[in-house]
Amino acid sequence: MDRNIADELVTMAEHDRLTRNELAATGALYEGYHPGMAAVHEKNALRLREIMAEIGWPTEHLVGRRAAEAAWVIA
Repeated sequence: MDRNIADELVTMAEHDRLTRNELAATGALYEGYHPGMAAVHEKNALRLREIMAEIGWPTEHLVGRRAAEAAWVIA
């Protein structure tokens, strides 16, 4: 299992969740696609593509259950 990639995927998904929660708390999340949320999605998507080029789709076997679930959140 690739622990570094696993940790990175979990961190990326957590950043997505925290950004979404912050924008929801202010109401900004519901006023169209917020640039801050878009930036998180774009950065995470780019990194996920890089990870997939390196190891393929990050399955539970490759990165563990939590990170594999995080990959779906990112996707």
